[in-house]
Order: sequence, then structure tokens, then C-alpha cells
Amino acid sequence: VQAASGRKLQMSAIPDIELEGEWVGIPSGKFLNDGEEGKIGLFQSFEFPGKRGLRSNIGSLKEEIAKRNLEKTKLLVIANVKKTYYEILLLQKILANIEANIELLKQFFEIANIKFKAGNIVYVEVIRAKVELSRIKNELAEAKREFMFKKRSLNLFLDKNADEPIILTSDISYVPFNKEIKGLIEDILNKSNTLQIIELSFRENEKNKTLSNMSLLPDFGVGISKSKTGLIDSWGAGFKMNIPIYFWWK
Repeated sequence: VQAASGRKLQMSAIPDIELEGEWVGIPSGKFLNDGEEGKIGLFQSFEFPGKRGLRSNIGSLKEEIAKRNLEKTKLLVIANVKKTYYEILLLQKILANIEANIELLKQFFEIANIKFKAGNIVYVEVIRAKVELSRIKNELAEAKREFMFKKRSLNLFLDKNADEPIILTSDISYVPFNKEIKGLIEDILNKSNTLQIIELSFRENEKNKTLSNMSLLPDFGVGISKSKTGLIDSWGAGFKMNIPIYFWWK
């Protein structure tokens, strides 16, 4: 954004006044005013009316696009932080449920063993309980890996050390969605940074086309000077204008 603001100032800047000087015929060991001829003057360049204002408008649009992009990035980061935070909360609950199920399956496996030894069930039931226990232990390991990955991701989003402990201060709760679809669509269209960036970019392109067409219009400059020829001092004025004769290359 700061870079875009700087470019805007550059694009709307007025050309600096130029100082021109020339002295000829200066004897060795003498000063400038001892020369046979001398000239010093000021010169100011001007663009064709409307060019600078148009470039300033383009710079303002670029600055606004940079601001919208920054706001878009902020919202994306906030959304990713929220999403990751609630994923961690969900994984925490999933881990608690899996661990509770493991305890139940351990009890079921022990009961199945006792019943098998007593001859009340076939060994297949014991194998089934053992397989289910192994499967859910694998689910626990996978959930723990995902939990640690999400915690590290959240720390990185918050610019912290990846392994820094995270304290979860809230819980997952149901919030009813009360907005109508029509109102939601209107909010998205009015507040969408992406749509605003597209609109601003379109306006910038149109102004760039206009500025390109204005390059066919001439710029000019005026100046004033004081000259010395021998003992005679005189004042002069100057004017120049560029002629865009190579318009077919522009």
C-alpha cells in the first residue's frame, strides 16, 4: 500500500524547474562572468492539460486496489485462523471420543476373552474385538497426527513457534443461521473485495487507454533567460513544444 501511495505521488508530480547555464570564451584563470558570452535561465515543462490529472486518477486507483488486496489478505488470514482453530476444537472432541471408545473396546475384549475361556462364545468373536481395537487405535494415531498438524498451522498463522502450546479458550457451539439467501448474496456483492478489485482494475484499464490516446497531444515548455555578450546584458524568453509525428508507433 505504501509503495502504491508512493507511485501515486510520482505519477501526479509536476516536472521540476530546470536551471540552464552556458559560458564561453573564459580566459584562463578568470571567473565565469569574465567570459565573452554567458547565458543562464530557468525552464519549466508542462504537459498537455488533463494528462497529469488522468495519471493522478490512475495512481489513486492503483492505491485503492492495493488497499483492497491488503484487506482481502487480512480477511483470508482471519478466516484461516478461525477455520484452523475450530478444526482443532473438533479434533479435540474426536480424540476424546476415540479414547472413550478404546476403553470400551478394551473392556469388551476382556469380556470376550473371559466368555471364550468359559466356552460361551467362539474364538471368532475374540478376534473381531481385537481387530476392532487395533483399527480404532490406528484412528487415534491418525487423529493425533492431524491434531498436532493443525496446532502447528495455527501457531504459524499467529507468527508463533510451531511447537508452542495452544490454550483453547472457547468451545464449539451451534449458532443458527438467520439470514436470508437474498440478503446474504447482497452482502457478498457489496462487501466482496475481489469484486471491488475487478471493478477498480476495469476503471484503471479504461483510464490507461484514455491516457494512451492523449499521448498524441503535444507537451510544451516555457523559459526565461539572461544572457551576456561582451558588455551587453539582455533578457530572453523561450518556448518549445513536442510534435508527435510518430503517432503510429504509440
